[in-house]
This record gives sequence, C-alpha cells and structure tokens, in this order.
Amino acid sequence: MLGHPYHDVVTICGIDPGTTLVGLGVEYVKLPQWEVVKVQAWTLNATRMPLDPVVVNTHGERVARLMVIRDWYASRFSYLRPMAIGSESAFYNSGTPGAYEPLVESITYIRQAVMDYDRHMPIHFFKPTAVKKIMGHGQHGKLDVAKALIDLYGTISVTPIQEWQAHATDGLAVADCVRRIYRDQLPCGPS
Repeated sequence: MLGHPYHDVVTICGIDPGTTLVGLGVEYVKLPQWEVVKVQAWTLNATRMPLDPVVVNTHGERVARLMVIRDWYASRFSYLRPMAIGSESAFYNSGTPGAYEPLVESITYIRQAVMDYDRHMPIHFFKPTAVKKIMGHGQHGKLDVAKALIDLYGTISVTPIQEWQAHATDGLAVADCVRRIYRDQLPCGPS
C-alpha cells in the first residue's frame, strides 16, 4: 500500500542512523515539479522496544537493538514505498572516537532494511556537515536545521515540526537533500 493517495506523488525517505535513537523523515513529492506537498518524520528509541532475549544472550544488546531498528525501517519502507532513500554517513568525531564503529554497524543494518525493500535501490549518503550546508546552515547546529525545515515545510507537516526530536528533523533534512539531487539531475522526473 502506498503512503499517499496520488499516482503523481512519490515518497523520499531520509535516515538519521544510530544504535539507540534513529530518525526517519519522509517527503511526499509531486512530479514532475519535484514540489514537496507533505512531510512527516519519526524518531525511534530502540531501548523502548522489546528485544529478542536469545539474540541478546548470543550477540549482545546492541545487536538486538540494531535488529529492531532494521525491522522498523523495513516495515516503514514497505508501507511508504520510497522511490529514493538517503542517510547520514558514519563520521569520526575525535571527541567520541568509540561511537564510530557502532555507527558504521548501524548503517550495515540500515542497508539490510533497504535491500529487504528493494535490493537494487542505492542509498544516498551525506556527511552531516554536508546536510547542514545543503540546508543553508553550514556549521550551525541541529536547531538551525530544524528552523530551516519549519520555514520550508511548517505548513505542510503532518505533525508540528517544533514537536519533533532532533533525529526526526535530521532524517527529514536528509530526505530533502535526496530530493534536491533528483530535482537537479532529473528535471523531467525519474525514468
């Protein structure tokens, strides 16, 4: 089932990866203009989800959470039927060097969810700094990106963007980056 009632509207998903809190943003885009007609986003807190005790005992809690995250994304993709998916890429932060490996691992599980949906669909990866730059805020913080999204899409959001958590807004910002790539490279729409 499509996540929208119109045949000329496609969905684009953007992901904010993680091992506990993850975000998913969705833009409903009218073709061939590439006009955003509706947006929505979610944050998943995997610590609030039931974990498989066998997986926890065998592989550890982090792997069990990542499996929950993978299944959550796979179910959302199955419902939303995105034509394109993007994600923030793993990045190394010298202040928290131990976070890099789990972030890379989380992207592996996201890739599995995308392949479960459509094994031929690529994932467009963006550095977090590139997402902020594309959104017009360079090195500014998450609040500045959220303000830009409110300015762009506050009137067409399913729920008020001001109520979203940062992971949801990051996911929507990634979705907008993907839409801009397609709009600029494929002005007549996807073939």
